[in-house]
Amino acid sequence: MAVTEPETYSSAREDRDYLLEYKSVYLLSLRRESILDVPIDNVSRDEAVAVILDLVEKKRGPHAVIFADPVKLSFMRPGRKLHWIAELAKVILPDGAGLGWASRMLHRPYARS
Repeated sequence: MAVTEPETYSSAREDRDYLLEYKSVYLLSLRRESILDVPIDNVSRDEAVAVILDLVEKKRGPHAVIFADPVKLSFMRPGRKLHWIAELAKVILPDGAGLGWASRMLHRPYARS
């Protein structure tokens, strides 16, 4: 019976330590863009991880992180039933091609990962 070698990681991305890397992201420079009067965080994947890890590290109660697609966004507009969620959410991330398209049409494209 042959002994097989353990699998090695072929990507440096798999070896990343987010807990150390997020400290290098300047969180105050991150911005939100508004689509249909709902603020959407304009952050890359690494910046989103940094924001969420910062919230976890501060331990100041529960936080809402929303992945907003066009349907959710339509229900979170001002005057709609779910607008209160958008007001309380600490992080609202764009989800789906529709929001990427809308951000480009508004000449405020979202950060790429």
